[in-house]
Amino acid sequence: MQVAKEWLKQNKLLPKLSLKENKEVIVALLGGELVEFTDPKGRAKKGLRLYVVHQKEVKTILTTSYQLIQQLAEIPEGSVIRIRKKFVNQKTVYEVELTKKPEEVADQLLPYVEKLRQYKEEVGGEIEKTKEEVEKEIEQKALEESF
Repeated sequence: MQVAKEWLKQNKLLPKLSLKENKEVIVALLGGELVEFTDPKGRAKKGLRLYVVHQKEVKTILTTSYQLIQQLAEIPEGSVIRIRKKFVNQKTVYEVELTKKPEEVADQLLPYVEKLRQYKEEVGGEIEKTKEEVEKEIEQKALEESF
């Protein structure tokens, strides 16, 4: 939906790619950062926010899976990878497969690297707003407009 994409852009948010909703996803790794956040139950969490290219769009993936993060530690930025999610003994297990090395896709990724650089400049290197912060801003704007 185009209007939703515009809203994300206006609020300086990158679209998110959920590994919970996809059994398999192919992405190009642009980079990442360590983040601290509060989960929906109010617990403090530490994780990794990945910046990826998925379906010709820069997106983010947020993960707290140590198993996935350990595998990603071995993959160089700029690589194209396949992430598969499996359930083994009632646990989620991720498999990461390198499909293309950085030197094979460097030229194709340059426009996306530039988009990510511009995004980070616009938000001043801040971590993306949390869902709760955005919801509070929307509520505040709605209250202001109603008076």
